[in-house]
Amino acid sequence: MASLRRATNVAETNRERRYVIDPRETLAVEKELSGQGHEILGFYHSHPNHPAVPSEFDRSHAWPWYSYVILSIVDRTPAELRAWVLDGDKATFSPDSLSIE
Repeated sequence: MASLRRATNVAETNRERRYVIDPRETLAVEKELSGQGHEILGFYHSHPNHPAVPSEFDRSHAWPWYSYVILSIVDRTPAELRAWVLDGDKATFSPDSLSIE
């Protein structure tokens, strides 16, 4: 069974267009979930008035082993939902499969 959890945005600037998750928060959640036999699969965020494609900021803050789900919101209306995975050398994202049940 999958679940979602909201993370705290610790970005120091441009918070309405950037998100940064404190690695200590991620580690604490990983420890909690591993005790329950679960794991973090990925992260999600929105791109207001921008395509559901990872930005350079997204790439520079991403880890290769997670899926990144991005929701494009155009004029306050959800538009496109896509998932991405970062390659092992952290150079580029590739589309990831996304299934909503």
